[in-house]
Amino acid sequence: MISSERFSKTLGITDRSSIWHYRNFVRPDTARSIWTPCNEKLATPDFFVRAIMQQMNVRMVGTTGHPKNSLAYHRKIAADDKFDIEVAPGYGKYKSPSKLFKNNMDLFFLET
Repeated sequence: MISSERFSKTLGITDRSSIWHYRNFVRPDTARSIWTPCNEKLATPDFFVRAIMQQMNVRMVGTTGHPKNSLAYHRKIAADDKFDIEVAPGYGKYKSPSKLFKNNMDLFFLET
């Protein structure tokens, strides 16, 4: 049994879930007939992540991560002339400097 068949079995017990209405057409007996063409389509260049973003006219992607994380992939994307979408770090939950330095807070002393 492929994972799509296992997943389709769970749809019958997803009452009050946002995916509950799919239970009528995604069933164990239809799962493979849906799974296979979807995977074939996702393997075509028009459905690669970059292509989808360009088709949707995305202009900028903001990533989140720790400020100490490497930006090597940001630089790699920026250097790609075939990809004109800006990718910039945003640091998300690390907006506060105290979270950046939380492991070393005992090294800091602020006298008021």
